[in-house]
Amino acid sequence: MAIQDDITIDVVNKKITYTGGFTDDRPNSIYTVNALYSFLQDTFDEPGFMQHSIPMTAQTPTQYSLINIWFMDPETMKALYGGSIQTTDWTKNGSVGITAMRFDSGSADAPTSGDLGVTVTGGTSTATGVLLFVDVSPSQNGTASRDVAWVRNSSAAQFQDTENITGTGVVWDNEGNTGFQSGENIWVNLFSVGSKSATTEVYVGQEDDYMGGRAFHDGALTSADILDRRVEKIDEWWDTDVDFASGSPNLLGGVDHFDILMLTQEAGRLIDSGDLFVGARQFGTIYSNFRLTASTAGNFVVPFASTGNDLNSAEGPYNSTFTGRSGNDLEVGDILVNDGAPAGRLRAVVTAVTGGASATGNFDYYLIGENEDLATTDRTLNQLTAAEVLDVRGDTTTFTVGTVTEVTNGPAQAQGITITFANAQRDVNEDSTDEEYSCVIDCNNVVLQDVYQYIQFLTSRGNQDGSTPDTQDTLIPLTNVAVDEAGEFYRSVGDITVPWNSRTGTAPAEGVLVTNANTSWTASGIVVSLSDPTGSTGQLTLTQVKGTWANSDTVAIAGNHATNFVTINGSPSSITANTGAPFGSFAGGRWFVTRGVVLDNVPTSDANNWQTVDLSGSIVTPPTQRAITFAGLVANDRASLFEVNVAGTDQITKAQNGVGAAGASAGDSAIPLDSNVALDVPATDSWVRVVDTSSATGEEYRFYFTSVTTLTVTLDSGANTAGTATSLGSGTVLNDTGAFTAYGANASVRTGMEIRNTTDGSRAVVLRKIDNDSIETTPLSGGTDDTWSSSDVWDANRVVVALVDADTIYFPYIDDESTGSSLTALIKYVSDTDLIARMRFSDPDVGGTRILPFQQLSISLIDADLTVTAIRTADSIATP
Repeated sequence: MAIQDDITIDVVNKKITYTGGFTDDRPNSIYTVNALYSFLQDTFDEPGFMQHSIPMTAQTPTQYSLINIWFMDPETMKALYGGSIQTTDWTKNGSVGITAMRFDSGSADAPTSGDLGVTVTGGTSTATGVLLFVDVSPSQNGTASRDVAWVRNSSAAQFQDTENITGTGVVWDNEGNTGFQSGENIWVNLFSVGSKSATTEVYVGQEDDYMGGRAFHDGALTSADILDRRVEKIDEWWDTDVDFASGSPNLLGGVDHFDILMLTQEAGRLIDSGDLFVGARQFGTIYSNFRLTASTAGNFVVPFASTGNDLNSAEGPYNSTFTGRSGNDLEVGDILVNDGAPAGRLRAVVTAVTGGASATGNFDYYLIGENEDLATTDRTLNQLTAAEVLDVRGDTTTFTVGTVTEVTNGPAQAQGITITFANAQRDVNEDSTDEEYSCVIDCNNVVLQDVYQYIQFLTSRGNQDGSTPDTQDTLIPLTNVAVDEAGEFYRSVGDITVPWNSRTGTAPAEGVLVTNANTSWTASGIVVSLSDPTGSTGQLTLTQVKGTWANSDTVAIAGNHATNFVTINGSPSSITANTGAPFGSFAGGRWFVTRGVVLDNVPTSDANNWQTVDLSGSIVTPPTQRAITFAGLVANDRASLFEVNVAGTDQITKAQNGVGAAGASAGDSAIPLDSNVALDVPATDSWVRVVDTSSATGEEYRFYFTSVTTLTVTLDSGANTAGTATSLGSGTVLNDTGAFTAYGANASVRTGMEIRNTTDGSRAVVLRKIDNDSIETTPLSGGTDDTWSSSDVWDANRVVVALVDADTIYFPYIDDESTGSSLTALIKYVSDTDLIARMRFSDPDVGGTRILPFQQLSISLIDADLTVTAIRTADSIATP
């Protein structure tokens, strides 16, 4: 339609109003600001309008001013694009101006759009004015209300806070922290450019004091609670697929970009300092977002980076059958919208299709943000339901939804993955010094690509609110914060990180709002993490930062700066967001995790497939894990792989560590060390050897351990590694009914373990399992009795003799009995190491073919997986 058919000029009340229709919060027609300006210029040069002041002036072809106290309402601005508009004389001056007032929507006589043009009076101030526009449910286009009214002043007096407002048919309670305000408005022009996928919808976030939270904005207010808000998604009145394909003066981006007017200043006060978040985050694509400060009138370009396909997030989170398809084929990338009321509402994006050209088929999809009412911040997405009819936007395709299910292990399923925002100390590179982080992702041993998909899903468009598992509306909350950061606006663990070196009283808790002064503060933020809160120095990470933090600023909850605070020591360091993937990019099978985020419980298969950046900005990489395999074995082969002192020799390195100065007593289940173990020691479920340096024969004791820290070896001493003999045995057979059922498993007796007869002090080594009630050992020695007698108390894999500081310890890479064709150990590569391999089997009691001892010298362990293959040659001479 022509602009004169949709724009109404009210010369009595000096209003310019879009009176065309809205469909699902979107104006049916849109026009450039230049078209509006040109229409007004053409209209006001007519003889019938010469007595009226002109409404607009133009500073440039894309920057305009609303002058002479002419009024345009927020809904009218939705029908405009291609330029910015600012008012010049709404600020009350004498009896002239425009005032915005908040009213009580619960009042029985709250104003409605039918009251426009009525003269109203303040009950206390006696101020008067004409009602110009009312934002009340349902407002002009049916969306939720802010409960704000705009009045053209007509008296020298100004309306006052909390007074009753009366008029012909109008009575309401005017209330709020700032119940009335007069000042200028600014609508900036936002338009996007850059490479953007056609299926990627653009959305804008702004602090929610404009989105139904408060009536007015920061301005000069100093109350800390004014910042106790969150960014909310602006209800979309634009359609990037069709609105701006032609006619926009800002078509640098071309088709599928957007061009809108956005209110950044109202009644003389900036909304959140003019900060805006503009995002393009469709799951399955590379994300892009842009943060800008639009604090003055003008045109602001949003330069999106590429939002092409993200090959590491290709799955759809949900799946459904469909029936009754008609029109064009259903295809990947199609945007699904309501067929019924409200028609055209965004619902989902198709990520995979089977039978798209048929009447029936199957498709994967993910939900996208709907234009939900703004009366609540709990705007969850509505799942597709069976039997509802959907259309493909901009196409003739329509179909009926069938049975909806989740894709198995798709990114919508958490699989036990959790995110915790708080200070965390981790030694990722295992250099014995902890690094510092503000966020921990517990991967729960899920493969990293699935974890990455889930995290991307949480930060995709539409993840606005809610907490139900496996749903599209999951938040990423900050610990103890009333103002959670929605996933679709999440950018990084914080805006800045700062060191502090002085604490007075109690440090601010993680999750609280802090400022840099008691009153008249110039900086604020929310604490994401704070290290060592009871100490005198640490690191602090802040998000939702407003203003500028500086060296020597105190950090505390407003009002507590005299008694409870920490003091910044140094310049804040800005945390740069990764726009393509907020928690880090995944490329080449490797996750490059963003600054301040660390992973826990990474599966062994992905141990070498990630790195991160600590809060200091240093790249941190876990030690490279390598697999060492001894192959060519059969069950019961005994195989060992030792480090040697000299390459090509059999001089095994037997003094890698020493026993701790305090030693260890017989019966202990842990061995202290006098120095840190090397990183390349097998970390769990392996064998350690202790050399008794006081023994003339260099006797060694061999223990199976479940874990080894830097200074302690914890032995496997479970419930099935101790007991009491139940019948008379012999010098090599121990009988204990049912004690050996789990033989060979962790927390149980296994071949090669040291075993003690604690009744008489003798000891032996376990050779094999005879049955669930009996095992064979080497002959008992060192005690007062050389027979396993009834009622003898025994334990296995405990320290068998007192160990002293002079004793040494070494850790073979492999030192075990095979249960199959190979033995494998995972170690962390430190440096090239020379090894010797040995494999032997000659045990007639176990059965099988005896073989000649195998030995291989000159083996080099380098930064790569290693496989040693034994050669099994039958021993034809040993007696069968």
